Amino acid sequence: NNMGKEEPMKELQKSSEIEELEAKVMQEKERADELKGLLQRIQAEFENYMKRSEGERKGIEEMARIKFVQEFLPLMDSFDAAMEKLEKKHESSRDAIEGISLLRKQLSQIMGRQGIQEMKSLGNKFDPEKHECLVFEHRKDREEGVVLEEIQKGYTMKGKIIRHAKVKVNRKN
Repeated sequence: NNMGKEEPMKELQKSSEIEELEAKVMQEKERADELKGLLQRIQAEFENYMKRSEGERKGIEEMARIKFVQEFLPLMDSFDAAMEKLEKKHESSRDAIEGISLLRKQLSQIMGRQGIQEMKSLGNKFDPEKHECLVFEHRKDREEGVVLEEIQKGYTMKGKIIRHAKVKVNRKN
């Protein structure tokens, strides 16, 4: 008849184990909710950081554009002055040439400050990495493959080619 007493004991033990497991499940749910909340806060902070970074990047880009354009303003002033001189009939073409030469020098200085340099091609050996051959010409007095004329100048920016030089190249045959 002892079996009858063990039955309620087992039931009690099972009930206690179930309560313990339910308590653990509740603890784990609370912990999962805490972690979920933490993850959501971190995600929101990250999204705000990304928005701030994008805004800062756009601000920096805008400032760089303004600074770059400001470099050209004195050049524009010089163009205006040169045009004014050209409009006056009594100015000689020599003055106009000097004015245009000054403009070119200013533009070259602006480009130099930005790290932009002209490539020297005339008289050099043709290099497909730097040059684009538009025309061949046969000249006996010049070496094979030498650049005879720069049709359009090439430029580098901080050592990287930003425009290949368009050239005329000597071909002996």
